Amino acid sequence: MARRKYIALRYLTRFHCIGGECEETCCGGWRVDVDEGHFQKLKRAMKAPAERARFEAMMAIEPPPTRTRYKFAVLRDGDNGLCRALGADGWCDIHRSHGPDVLPLTCAQYPRHQITVGDRVEASANLSCPEVARLALLADDAVDLVESDARILPRNDEREMLARPQTAALPWVRHLDDVRGTALELLMAGQFPIASRLLHVASMAYALASFYTPEAEEVDAREVNRLLDAAGELAMCERLHMELGSAPPSELGALVVTNVILGTRTGPLRATYAANLDAATAGCSDGDGRLARALVYTTHVARRERLPIELRDRMERYFENFHRHMWMRDCYIPAPDLFAYAQNAIVRHCLLRFLLIGHPLTAASMEEPDHDKRLALFDRAAVSVFYTYSRAMEHNADIWKSITADMKDHKLQSLAHCLHLLKF
Repeated sequence: MARRKYIALRYLTRFHCIGGECEETCCGGWRVDVDEGHFQKLKRAMKAPAERARFEAMMAIEPPPTRTRYKFAVLRDGDNGLCRALGADGWCDIHRSHGPDVLPLTCAQYPRHQITVGDRVEASANLSCPEVARLALLADDAVDLVESDARILPRNDEREMLARPQTAALPWVRHLDDVRGTALELLMAGQFPIASRLLHVASMAYALASFYTPEAEEVDAREVNRLLDAAGELAMCERLHMELGSAPPSELGALVVTNVILGTRTGPLRATYAANLDAATAGCSDGDGRLARALVYTTHVARRERLPIELRDRMERYFENFHRHMWMRDCYIPAPDLFAYAQNAIVRHCLLRFLLIGHPLTAASMEEPDHDKRLALFDRAAVSVFYTYSRAMEHNADIWKSITADMKDHKLQSLAHCLHLLKF
C-alpha cells in the first residue's frame, strides 16, 4: 500500500478549540451520529452511576431499519438545546474526564474536514466554526497549501474518500488536479477584483461542462488541457474583466438572493443566522411585509456605495480566501456538473456580500474614526456572517440541490447570467 501524503490549508495548522470563549458553541443544534464502536467505548467509560445516567439520557439508539455501523445512535440534546455532555465552562465533560479517544467521530473531528483522493489526504475545516472562520478569512496566507502529516487530523475518516477504486479512473476524477489547480490560479490573480476572478472561473467551467461530466467514460485530455490553458491566458481574463466592468446594472443578483433567503426561511433557522438575515433585509419589505426584490436591490446598492475603499479592499481578502477554501474543502467532484458548481459559488458570493454589507457591525465600522478599531469591527462582522451562513447553508446539501434546480428551472444557467449576478 502506498504511503499517504497529507496536505492542509495553512489555517488548519493554527487551529485549536477555544471552548467557552467561542461566539457560539458547536455542542448543540446538530444531528450528531454515533458509530457503534464509540458507542460501546462511551458506555464502558461512563460506568459511574451519575455518568451512566447521563449516558442513557444523551443516547438514542437508531431503530433497526436505519441503524448502520456509522449511524448506530444519535446524541440527544438537553432541554436547553445543548449537548448533555457540555460543561458550564463551555468544554466537553466527556473529553475532560475520558480523553478524545472515546468521542464519537463527529465530535472528535469537527470542525476539521478531509477528503481522500487516491493516496492523498486533503485536510481543511468547516467555516461553521467561528474560530475557523476567523483564521481562514483574516490572514493573507490562511488558505495556502502546506504539506502536513496524519497528526493534522484526530482520526482518519474513510467515508470521505472521493476517488474510490471504481471512480478513480473516470476522467471526472482523473483531471481533478488540473481543473481545480487552474481554478485556484484564477482565484489568486490579484490584479483583478474577486468578481472578475469568479467570472474567469465560471468561463473555464462553462467551456468544459459540455463534455467534461461526472458520467463521461472518455474525455479528450488534449482538449481539457487546451481549454484550461486558454482560461488562464491574460487576454481572455482581461476581456472578461472589461465585459463585467462595462455591463449595465442588473437586478438578477437581488432576485436570486431574495429567492434564497425566502427558501431558507421556510424551515427553522438558528437564531444567530436569523438575526443576520433580519439586519440585512431591514427596509427591504413591501407594504404587506413581504421581502421585495426591488428593495433588496436598491438597499444593497445604497449600502455598497457607502462602503469606504479600505473596507472594500478588506472584503476582497475575505472573499478570495473563502472561494479558495471552498474549492479545496468542498471540491467539485460531488457536484452535478462543473458549471453548476462554479455558478453556485457566485450565488454564495452574492448572498454573503449582501449579508456582510448589511451587517450592523459593518455600519458601526464606517462610523468608527480609529483605523484599527474600524477594521477590527469589520473583521468581526465578516466572522459573524460567514460562520452563521455556513451553519445554516453548508451543512444542508438539500438547500444547494434546491438552488441548483431553481436556477435550471428558470433557465439562468449561462455565462451571461453569471456576469449579471456578479453586478450585485
